[in-house]
Amino acid sequence: DDLLGLGEPRRGRVRGPRHLRPRTRRQPAHRLRRRAASLRRLEPLVGEWTFEARWPDGEPWPGGGKLTFEWLASGAHLLERGTADLPEAPDNVSIIGCDAANGTYYQLYSDERGVCRVYEMSIGDGEWRLWRDGEPFSQRFTASFSDDGNTITGRWEIAEDGVNYTTDFDLIYRRVDT
Repeated sequence: DDLLGLGEPRRGRVRGPRHLRPRTRRQPAHRLRRRAASLRRLEPLVGEWTFEARWPDGEPWPGGGKLTFEWLASGAHLLERGTADLPEAPDNVSIIGCDAANGTYYQLYSDERGVCRVYEMSIGDGEWRLWRDGEPFSQRFTASFSDDGNTITGRWEIAEDGVNYTTDFDLIYRRVDT
């Protein structure tokens, strides 16, 4: 049956839009190495973490929280899930991935309030950064890994006017022993 009206394809030739055709071309080795190196930079995040947070005045949040990072089946993205004991801090889920050709990373964030945000991200040399500009305010997160990789110390900052940043809260993540 010719349901799409494309006629009978010639033997061995796939018809239809290029983006729907099966990809049979192999990736060059240098692209595969670049992709692997980009994904390896995410590896320090993988695992289970607990966290404690403090307000700008140093007062701790009541309770703490948990965070997990795990590879999705494709091996190309990390799934991040977070929960906090503080009622104002919503449970959240993020997908972290990269554009290996450019060495850029992104986090797609969503939470139980219905908030969805896209953050640019960098990771490497013991530092992890997230940032976004736009409504309703700009945000940035800067953190550093301990030498043993089992602690991440960071700070979220907010700029309601898009320019002048103030501390939103400080975080310390501690890897859960497995």
